[in-house]
Amino acid sequence: MKKIIKQILIILRLFFRGLYRLFYAIPYRTYMRFFCPTISVVNDLKFRRSETYSPLKYYPTLKRNNKGFLKHTYKKIISFDSEHIPYVHFKGENRYLPITIAQHGLCLYNFYINTRDKSFLFQAIKIAEWMVKNQNPKSGIWENNFDFYSDHVSTMISGPFPSAMGQSECISLLCRIYYETKDTRFLNAAEYALLPFFKKTSEGGVVAFFDNMPFYEEFPTKPPSYILNGFIFSLIGLYELYFTSENNHSNILFTNGYDTLIKILPLYDYGFTSLYCLNHYSASPRRPSINEYYHPIHLKLLQAMNNIKRSSVLEFYINKWR
Repeated sequence: MKKIIKQILIILRLFFRGLYRLFYAIPYRTYMRFFCPTISVVNDLKFRRSETYSPLKYYPTLKRNNKGFLKHTYKKIISFDSEHIPYVHFKGENRYLPITIAQHGLCLYNFYINTRDKSFLFQAIKIAEWMVKNQNPKSGIWENNFDFYSDHVSTMISGPFPSAMGQSECISLLCRIYYETKDTRFLNAAEYALLPFFKKTSEGGVVAFFDNMPFYEEFPTKPPSYILNGFIFSLIGLYELYFTSENNHSNILFTNGYDTLIKILPLYDYGFTSLYCLNHYSASPRRPSINEYYHPIHLKLLQAMNNIKRSSVLEFYINKWR
């Protein structure tokens, strides 16, 4: 009888999850694709397909095929300067966003791997050159030079400010370009980018704490937001730098962050889906933050983490959320 009841519950869960995805998740992702072009155009949201991650190869979550790239939605809000560096039109201003620039460069490198067309590699090198020239020589930060209001915790971040996700995605591209060119300028910039990972957000760095465990913040909000995808993107960059240069500082930062991820990942479980952040914990009272656009990204990132270092916790939530 227990086995029958258990089987019925599994079937019901699958049924209601299907309804949830059909009537909420899929329409929401469609909306994000057409009305939030800065984040939608570069991401591959086919999360049912398991992909093997290898450092300095295809960058996870981003498009691998250049077919149709830059068409339609990308052109609505992003332009390119004379050096083919992307900048964003936002609230009447043109802004160079480190995350947008890094993801564009990483997509170009993905296209290079996929096609072996060196024009993509050449463009990615141009992006890495921009990173070398525009890194703050004192702090190692690629700065976001604007004020940003975070709805998640209802606070304003005054620019310039760092982003752990931005730092690490720049690191990931610089490591790939160093691998291709052996130009030490790119590796030096990647290693210098570790500096904000040794400072708290209150000190101009990117580190917050969750029950005394380090958490690398995508946005240095006060109180912390604990954004899941930004945290895991940060871990990937730290791991890839260690893989590239055996930088011991990067290895320690990655290991400490990975341990945090394993311990707090259950807090992001919301049944049929994952939570975007933990603002309901850090800035309560709030409803848990569901963002179905990011759920496939979470799954791809967890698969990458599990390829780096296997964990029964990661495998459990990969299987549950898939």
